[in-house]
Amino acid sequence: MKYRIDVAMSGRLGMEIQPKNMTDDEKDLCRKAIAEYKQIRPIVQFGDLYRLVSPYDKVGLASLMYVNEAKSKSVFFWWKTESFQNEHLPRVKMAGLDANKNYKVHELNRIDLKPMDIEGKTFSGAYLMNHGLEMPYRNEPEWSKKTDWSSRVLLFEAE
Repeated sequence: MKYRIDVAMSGRLGMEIQPKNMTDDEKDLCRKAIAEYKQIRPIVQFGDLYRLVSPYDKVGLASLMYVNEAKSKSVFFWWKTESFQNEHLPRVKMAGLDANKNYKVHELNRIDLKPMDIEGKTFSGAYLMNHGLEMPYRNEPEWSKKTDWSSRVLLFEAE
């Protein structure tokens, strides 16, 4: 469900699901995602779109991001597109940020039991565009909710 929501958030948040067929946990996840989407909707709808990694590149992931006009906020989307053993997925370099600004990271739609190591940390726009960030290739929710699908949505806000 997280993967599906994360894909939907990169556009108009059309999830095409029937609420009567959803579990209470899935409904709670959707409620939270809708609230978070309302925070980023102006960035997604009116920001500049940067296609970072195409799923057709066959590198095991796809990624894109939106940046607002002032380059003060950005939303980064990352999806693992293949599942295989001994995975190594490349870092994704960001685009469109202000190299001279510092950006604080906040993950949206987090289902992991603990936050990513980068949660709440600050990185320069130059670093994000030249090096990118290492993305864990698996979500780590409670055992019964683990799947091969993994995705991340990161909100960057200039400080």
